[in-house]
Parts: sequence; structure tokens; C-alpha cells
Amino acid sequence: MHDLSLHQAQFFDLTSQRIYVRDKDLKLTYANKSYLEDICCARLEDILGTRLADFRVDRDGIEKLLFEVENELSETHETQVRDHVRCNSKGNDLIVSLECHPIFSDDGTFHGFVCRYEVEDIFESLGVEKMLMDSLMRSTQDFIYFKDLNSRFIRVSHSMIDLFGVRDLDSIIGSTDFDFWDFECAQGFFQSERHIMETREPLLGVCEEEIKPDGRRNWVISSKMPLEDEFGNVFGTFGISKNITELKETEFKLQEINQQLVSASRRAGMAEIASNVIHNVGNVLNSINVSLSVTRTMVKNSGIENLIKSADLLEENKDTPDFLSKDAKGKILHKFLRMSAENLKKTQANVVAELDSLGRNVEHIKTIVSMQQEHAGAALVIESVELSLLVEDAVRIGQCTLNNSNVEITKHFNAELKVEIDKHRVLQILVNLIRNAMHACEDQEGEEPKEIQITVSQPTDDYFMIDVSDNGVGIEEGNLTSIFNHGFTTKESGKGFGLHSSANVAKELGGSLIAVSSGIGKGATFSLNLPIKTPNKSNSKSRSEIVTIGMNDTIATDTPVTS
Repeated sequence: MHDLSLHQAQFFDLTSQRIYVRDKDLKLTYANKSYLEDICCARLEDILGTRLADFRVDRDGIEKLLFEVENELSETHETQVRDHVRCNSKGNDLIVSLECHPIFSDDGTFHGFVCRYEVEDIFESLGVEKMLMDSLMRSTQDFIYFKDLNSRFIRVSHSMIDLFGVRDLDSIIGSTDFDFWDFECAQGFFQSERHIMETREPLLGVCEEEIKPDGRRNWVISSKMPLEDEFGNVFGTFGISKNITELKETEFKLQEINQQLVSASRRAGMAEIASNVIHNVGNVLNSINVSLSVTRTMVKNSGIENLIKSADLLEENKDTPDFLSKDAKGKILHKFLRMSAENLKKTQANVVAELDSLGRNVEHIKTIVSMQQEHAGAALVIESVELSLLVEDAVRIGQCTLNNSNVEITKHFNAELKVEIDKHRVLQILVNLIRNAMHACEDQEGEEPKEIQITVSQPTDDYFMIDVSDNGVGIEEGNLTSIFNHGFTTKESGKGFGLHSSANVAKELGGSLIAVSSGIGKGATFSLNLPIKTPNKSNSKSRSEIVTIGMNDTIATDTPVTS
């Protein structure tokens, strides 16, 4: 036994592979049990020291292959590999996988070689393959088919019996698509198969509609490829199709539902326009009502009745020459008239101021209605605005929200800062923020002074920021991600529209609206970030998104933000 231990020999005897060893003179020094059985030799001792050339060699069999490999290795001393070589032995086609490796001594001298080979009967192998193929074609729910050069079916899966509504497979073999599908449908399949056979280009993952002669339709995902023999010649096509009719019908239903949703959303959009008008006009109407009330009170208390009394007194004493110089009432009448005139002049100025305010508010209402008539895609009305005056207007309108409010509003801003914006849209946002801040302060319990701080800053050359901060009820952390959603509100009488509308307007203007709060009872800050010059909607996109954050979160926006 050549350099093999008993354990190694026993191990080699367990494998089905044929293993043997020869020395440099091609004499056998070892063979395992499988090799001995292959050459019909019961004992190793009977053939030790023999060469393959000592036996009659079947030139058409495996021995011929072994003889060639052994001689090649003995001359080159290099590993020889033969894989899937067909040999004819006893009338059967065999597949042989063979490896022979040289053996060298420690000093590099060629010492011999070891060979390993496996033999598989091709008919047995194909029998297994046929069994697997038959099992697949019987059990699969997909449609598998093979066609010849004329697109005639030569083999199909059993699932196609139900697809075509025939008795058995024999009713399909030899037929074509024209026997089962609408003519135009079958013509399309035929032309695609012509193209595949001519170009050898497969058709992979294509959605196809199958139409039967009675008009019934199926949808499939198909892959089709050229059918080639071992020499690369195309002799047909084969393919596999998966029925996706239910998925396609579901897709059509989803498209229909989507159209319904689009229509519903358009109706909802019209309702949102109405809500926007009502909400923002309502804010201004509060200011108008206050201005009217103040004007009514000033006119009522203007002292006009005192002038009438004075006129009556003069009328009564018109025939008394000494009335103005000697009568006690006459002596003070001129002072009384001057005082009344001065009061009337002040009242006139106040009334004119209130009327101017009413005029601005009415103009703002007209603008709100006009903007909503234009709705989405409306052109922005950009004008140069002194930001301090705009904030003052917003404060004045916002203060009218709550009567007799004890909330103190403090303003910090650069009076000279001018920006190019759509002032009515910005005013709409600020009024909403101030109004919400006042409600938050009014709802906060405790004796602590209630304050709102409005700060205008310019963090960069391109952007300005308006912060509206309050020490009111604050915002619960879980609500920070929801406060800008349409319809979300924590107030019993709230509509959940103001912040939603404000955030959308800020985005339309190329900026962002950001909410920050440390939690319940700790107040809140809303930061409006806008460009110094509002970009033209026709050639620019919004530069930021609406962002809501907690105190420890990171502000994720491309608009500059400062703490």
C-alpha cells in the first residue's frame, strides 16, 4: 500500500469515487474499493504492480481516456482534468469527471500520481431530469410552454389545460396561439416570437394582455427566450407566464378610487378656500368691531350736547347786552366753548385714525378674498414694506382678539428694516400667531404676568426672522408634529386651520414656520423665516419645508435659523 495508512484506506473505500495511485513507472500501488469493483477485480493484491497497458484496452471506453491522461501526466508531471467527457461503454453513454494529480517527493522528484474519477450513466441522469421536469410541469400554476420554429406548441405545463379550456395536453400540442386567442392578440405573440428567434434577444418581465375570441381578458407577466440546441442553433422559443389578472383588476379599481379621491380632494380644496377666507377675515372683523366700538364711544362722548346747550344759552340771552361781561355763566362761556372745541378736535383726530384703520382692515379683507379666488398658483403681489409698520398692524389686529386682555406685548425690532414681500400674506401669518399666543397666555393659570415678545431679526443677508414668543400653556411634545396639520386643534372651539394655513403660506413665500416648546406650561415660540426678497414663483422653488421641533431636536431646514 503506497504511503496510505489503514484509516486513510478505509476512508477512501467509503466513497463512490474511483481512486487509485501509480508510481513513476505507471505501476499500480493502491486502488480503493470502488475502483476494484469498476474493473471487476475482487482483490487489490491481484493487480498491484500492474500497468494499465498490461490489460486489453477498450479504445472506445473509459480505459482509453485513462490511458491518455496517465501518459500525458507522466510526461508533463502536471495535473490533468477532464470534465463531462462522454465515453461509450457497453452501449451506454457515460459522463466522466476525472482528475489526476502528480506526487512529488520532498526533494521535488516525480514520484507518481493519484487519480480520481466518477462515472454517471447519462440515461439515468436524464431520467432524473425528466422526472423533475415532469413534476414541475404538472404542479406549477404558472404557464410554461415550448414552441418550435413555426410557433407550434411542443410541450406545455398542465396549468394551460384550464387556461385554454381543453380536454388534455394532446389538444394543445401541435396547435398555435391562433387556435386559442383573439387574432390580433395571437398575431402580436407570433411577431414577438419571430423577433426573438431572429435576434436571439429574450423578452423579460413584460406585462401582456391575453384576449380570447369571446372577448374575455387575462393579464400575465411573461418572459420568453430562444430555444437552442447544443450547437447553438435556434429551433424554437420557450417561455413562462404568471397570471396577474386579479392584481391588474385591483390596479384598475385603485385607479378608479384614486380618481374619486382626486375629485373629493378638489371639493375639499374648495372647502379649504372657504375656511381660509372665513378664518382670516374673521380675525380682521374682530379688529373692525373694536374700531367701530371705539369710534361709537368717542362720538357719543364727544361733548356735542355741550355746544348745543351753549348755543341755547346764547339764544336765550341775545337781548341782554351785558350777558357775556356781567352774567356768571356768560363770563365763562368763551372758555367753555374753547374747551369743547379742543375736545371735538381731539375726537375728530381719533375718529379719523380709527376710520383709517377701518379702511386698512377693509382693504385687507378685500385682499384675502382676492387671494383665495386665485387659490393655488396665484401670483404673489410683491412690494417694498417697512417691517416694523407691518408688525404694528399685526399687533393691533391681534390685540382685538380678546377683549380686556391683560397680556402685555413687547416688541423688539429694527425700525429701518425693509423687505420685498407680499405684505397681506405675511400679515395673515402674523395675526394668526399673535392671536394664538394671546389665547395661550389667557389659558395659562397662575398670577405670573402674561407676556408676548415679538422679535424681528436678520440672521443672514438673505433672510429675516420674526419670533412670536409667549409664556402661555405651551405645547405638548406629542403635538409638536401635528400642530400644522389641517383640522388639528387643542381648543374646544378651535377649527385647526390657522397654523395649517400659515405654514402653507410661509412655504409658498419661500420660507418656513417653525414651532418650539419645552412642554406644557412652559410657553412656546413660533419663528417665521422668510427671504428678504420673495422669489418669483414662476422660476424658483420653495427653499424650505415646514418644520416642527422640540427644544432638544435639530432644526432640519435649509432656511437659516437662529436660536
